[in-house]
Amino acid sequence: MKKVFTAIVAAMLVSSASYAGDLSSMMRAQAQPDITISLGCGTAGKANCGTVVQRLSAETTTSGVNLEAFTSKGSVESAVGVCIEAINGAVGQRDAFDYVTKTSPTLDRSLPPFGCANKFHLVGSPVYPYYGYLVARSDASFSSIQGIVRSAKPGKFMEISGGEIGSGGQVTINNILNGNPEWKTSIHIVSLDKNESMRALDSGKIDAFLIMDGPQSETIKAIREAKDKDSGKELYKFVEIDLSNSFYRKSVDWSGQPLYYEQKIPVAGLLNSDKTTIATDAVVIVGQKFYSSNKTPVTTLELATDKAQSPIRADLSVPMSWSSTNR
Repeated sequence: MKKVFTAIVAAMLVSSASYAGDLSSMMRAQAQPDITISLGCGTAGKANCGTVVQRLSAETTTSGVNLEAFTSKGSVESAVGVCIEAINGAVGQRDAFDYVTKTSPTLDRSLPPFGCANKFHLVGSPVYPYYGYLVARSDASFSSIQGIVRSAKPGKFMEISGGEIGSGGQVTINNILNGNPEWKTSIHIVSLDKNESMRALDSGKIDAFLIMDGPQSETIKAIREAKDKDSGKELYKFVEIDLSNSFYRKSVDWSGQPLYYEQKIPVAGLLNSDKTTIATDAVVIVGQKFYSSNKTPVTTLELATDKAQSPIRADLSVPMSWSSTNR
């Protein structure tokens, strides 16, 4: 009889626990219905659409906030999507987002003004750095961007590709030249996609190619490992982007935060062979209008950017020297 009674009580407890869990879920759903935030994230298979959105989503879903990733051609296109309210937010390159807030685009005069000033709300902490990888052939005579300027012959430009129009590299190289206007008589920017840029670099049609990318990049890895099949010598080298303190002081984004900062990229060789370069943050934004009517879920996303920062840094092999708050 005792065993029967124990079994009945156990069954009642299981039933009660199951019912309590279901009721709790129903009550939470009624009080705080799940919301989905659509995020533009750039190219499929890269860090933003993969690691970053997944890590952020792992933190937000427990609070009823789902994240849906939307691929795009890059940070500029994602930001335009936020501006026209096609998507709620985006994760991408800070300077590309800042570019879209400007009413007079500088990438190409044929582009109409985007008119996205005051339409973005910055969410939480930066999640990782984008480094400027200025790639040149290994036999190039110069080793820095100032060396590229000095290499220009009278009446002839040094040609640099920043990628296709609207790419992060195009935004950055244009901002570098706008911040150093005296270089515009020496450097000409061309618009070629990644494959076209590498072919043009190989053939000598351009002198360098700027890629803005994270530390764990398959593109950069492939460039590092590319060697001549006969001699075994490296085909490419990274050129220093050595800019003045004045350039960095004057570069601020739409929210008043620093747009760029100086970083080092590791290069195999002697102890002090790391290259000085420019960097900008990968950040999360949402539309200002979306934020105004959805402050609670956006706060959840903001907290997620802080909580997910350590695993994102580990996944992307971000150097310990980088910090989202003290660079």
